[in-house]
Amino acid sequence: HTDRPLPAPPLPFVGPQDDPATGVALRTVGFGATDRSDHSDQLLGANVRDMDGPQSRCKKYGRDYEPAVMLCAGSADGEQDAGEGDSGGPLTTVGSEPIQVGVVSWGSEEVDRPHDRRDYPGIYARVSAYSTWITEQTGIGSAPKPSPQPTNPPPSPSPSPAPNADSLSLRTVIG
Repeated sequence: HTDRPLPAPPLPFVGPQDDPATGVALRTVGFGATDRSDHSDQLLGANVRDMDGPQSRCKKYGRDYEPAVMLCAGSADGEQDAGEGDSGGPLTTVGSEPIQVGVVSWGSEEVDRPHDRRDYPGIYARVSAYSTWITEQTGIGSAPKPSPQPTNPPPSPSPSPAPNADSLSLRTVIG
């Protein structure tokens, strides 16, 4: 269990009704699977974008996807997304001061190839739907509304090994 204070301030998060615009650049990070049976020893990241909206790929999940409390994000080619073992990690805006907009939740375990994954982006808990509760429980207030960012996320930083097709694209339903 955790018993020590954080050495850094908590990550700012969105308030009610402060979701990023559809298509905005986002980033998720975690130590999740880099292949089907392992976890990364290094913190890895994936550049994704919010895929809700009129042409939403999220609709393929049917009634399992609830847009009021869930956010759907992935990369257009299906190559980057959160992976198995990343659940609970942050989904943030991209920029000098990231703001948390989601929490890694679940995805389809029925797809194995990037071509299939692009039609089934990862599902994240929508932080704005819970921001009032988070503030009530923690005493930490939400951040100002995120400013729009370009729809093309910047390239991943290069000091750590570049993620490959297996690095953050394997998703699974966490029961």
